[in-house]
Order: sequence, then structure tokens, then C-alpha cells
Amino acid sequence: MTLLHSFFDRLAAPIRNPLKIEDRVAFIAEKANAEPRMVRELKELFVAPAASNPFLLARELWLDRAFIIFVAFYLIFQLMVVVRSIYEISFFWAFIPLFLLLPFFLFYSKSVTSLVSGYKEPDDRVLAMTSAITKVNRIVYGHTHHTRHEIIGSVEHLNSGCWSPAFLDVECTKPLDQKTFVWISPGESGTRQAELFKFVDGKSELLLNPGRSVN
Repeated sequence: MTLLHSFFDRLAAPIRNPLKIEDRVAFIAEKANAEPRMVRELKELFVAPAASNPFLLARELWLDRAFIIFVAFYLIFQLMVVVRSIYEISFFWAFIPLFLLLPFFLFYSKSVTSLVSGYKEPDDRVLAMTSAITKVNRIVYGHTHHTRHEIIGSVEHLNSGCWSPAFLDVECTKPLDQKTFVWISPGESGTRQAELFKFVDGKSELLLNPGRSVN
């Protein structure tokens, strides 16, 4: 159902009113203290979500492996029907080809890697283009579950991670260490400085620039 809903949602025509596009662009630019040109240029950097690829979504939901199992059972069942029309044998003989196919199925399952993380982790080229469009030297973003504070070229990148609760187990007893945030404040020289903090027992602690690098 998740696959079908995502597939038909991507096929649905977007609801747009051409007469209000410029008004929306001007409203967004005003709220963001930017220029309408920046809004239009940033729109071109949008990427398609992972749900736009039904094959990727099917692999992520293990539907491809379920399809392989279904086809294997169907073919073996048809083979056993033909064999039983000639010889009087038990259906338990069908387990033999199933066990022979098991190593190939396990090998395929191990070879499948999740590509969804590539959709949620921003591309450095896109961030560089964002800096050039907006004429800033610092970019703050989040929602990728990976904290980040590094300098690439002349642009400072800060990723606050994600605030949504996440756990390592289905019982929700092993929480992930999150609750991070970016704090921008006036520096000693008068210029603003950005730092990455996290909440620990109701108090904020400074993260010492995880993954910081200079190119």
C-alpha cells in the first residue's frame, strides 16, 4: 500500500494557479529577506524525493525479495503439478529446489544496499550553488540525522541533525543521541559565529565541530 500510494501520488498533477505564482514568489522572498530572483534560482536546485522512484522504494520495503519468493514458489508448484501428473510423488519433494535456490536468494539479499540516505544527505555541489545564489558564506540545514560542522572552500556548513525521536530498537528503549541545534551569536571580533550544541539533561553542551574539515 505504501508503494502504490507513493506511486500514484507522484503521478497526480500538481495543483497550481499560474495567476498567483509571482505573488507566492514575492511573499517567500519577503519572508526570507531575499530577492525574488533568489527564490526562482533556488527552486531549480530542488531534487526529486526517493518516493519518485518506485523501484527504489520497492527494494527499500523488501518487495523485490517478496516478489522473487512468490515467483520461485509459483514455478516450483507448477513443476510439481507436471511431475505428479506423470509420477506419484509427494509434494514434499518441492523443498529440494527451494533449498537449492536459498543460497542465491541470500546472496542477492546481502548485495542490496539502501540508497535512501543519498536522497536525504545534501550534495556538496548543491550547497555550493546555494551559497553562490544567496551570496552567503554560511549554510545551516538539518533533517538528515547526521550532525555536521565543516568548512568547504569558503563556505561554512552546519547540520543540526534531526529533532524527531529515533530509537535503535522497536521497543523504543535505546534512543539515538540527538537533540542538537545550531547557535549563531556575535563573536569577539564583532562578526557572527556559529556553533553546534546538543541538549544533555536539560542543559546545552558544545559539540567540538564533528567532522570539521578545511579544503
